[in-house]
Amino acid sequence: MILRSSIISMTCLGLISCVPMGHMTESCAEPGSRAKAQFQVRLEVFDDSLGNHHLIVVEPPQCTYNPTEKGCITVPNGKVGDITFHLKDGRGQNCHGTGTVKWQLQGVQMSMHAKDTGGTVTDAVKCDFGTDDQGHVLSPQFPGGPRMKIEDRNNEAYEVYYTVSAVSCDTGEVISTDPWIENKG
Repeated sequence: MILRSSIISMTCLGLISCVPMGHMTESCAEPGSRAKAQFQVRLEVFDDSLGNHHLIVVEPPQCTYNPTEKGCITVPNGKVGDITFHLKDGRGQNCHGTGTVKWQLQGVQMSMHAKDTGGTVTDAVKCDFGTDDQGHVLSPQFPGGPRMKIEDRNNEAYEVYYTVSAVSCDTGEVISTDPWIENKG
C-alpha cells in the first residue's frame, strides 16, 4: 500500500481540536510542559536468498513482551515521545538528484492490530500521533529520505502498532515493518 505523500496541516493549541481537512474534529489534550523521551528506531533493508526485500528493525533490540520481535517502544507515563526512524545506508536525502539512493522512508501508519494497514484507529491514536481515520501520520518530519520523525503526545495508556514503509527509488517497490508502541499515558 502506498501511503499518501501530501501533507495535511493540523491546528492543535491549548485544549485542542485536531482538525485534519475532511475529518471529524477530535478533542485532544495538550501535552503541556511534559518532558520529552527520545526514541531511535534503526531500520535496514534485508535481501533474502530469493531476492525479496524486507524492511527489518535493527534497534531497539528485543521487545519485553515478545523477545523474538524488535522495535517495540514504551513511552513512560508523563512523557511525550519523539520517535525518529533511521534507514541504514539510505545514502542521501531523497530519490532526486545525482545521489545513489536505493531506498527512502515513505511514511508511518498506526494500527490497533498487527499487520493491519486498512483498519480504523481510536480517537486517542488520532490525537496522540496526528493521524487520519485510517491511522496515516499526516505530518511526519523529514519524509522521503533516510530519516523520518513523528511525535507521540502520549495522553492515554494503550498499545498500538506502527507500520513504517520504505520505497525503492529504482522500482517503486514498497516494503514495511510493524512493531508496536506502548503508551503509558
